Amino acid sequence: MKFVKISLFVFSLLAVILFLSQNESFAQTYTLVGKQIKGADGQNAQLICTAVKITKQVKITSVTGSNAGFWITNGNYTIKQYWSPNDRTAIGFVINSGTYFVYPNLQNNQSTATVTLTLK
Repeated sequence: MKFVKISLFVFSLLAVILFLSQNESFAQTYTLVGKQIKGADGQNAQLICTAVKITKQVKITSVTGSNAGFWITNGNYTIKQYWSPNDRTAIGFVINSGTYFVYPNLQNNQSTATVTLTLK
């Protein structure tokens, strides 16, 4: 009888864990961060971003930073470009699995720009 109760408890616990792992609130979250530093007289400008490898299809859930828009690239070509500061129209944009970078556009009279995308 004790074995049956323990087995039932373990089975129930595994069922709950499986249910929670399928729940979207436990989905993998990725953060993609980019920075642009203006060079002197247009020289020595820097684009900085550590590539993020995405293993499944995700959507942009938030955009923050100090920018005049941003662009997303897979290293070979631009996937999508936005032209407004922290462009809210990016929310919901779907990104397929792959390796990605993001870079911000500089605002007028800005020497450094940043952008952070949260993907889920």
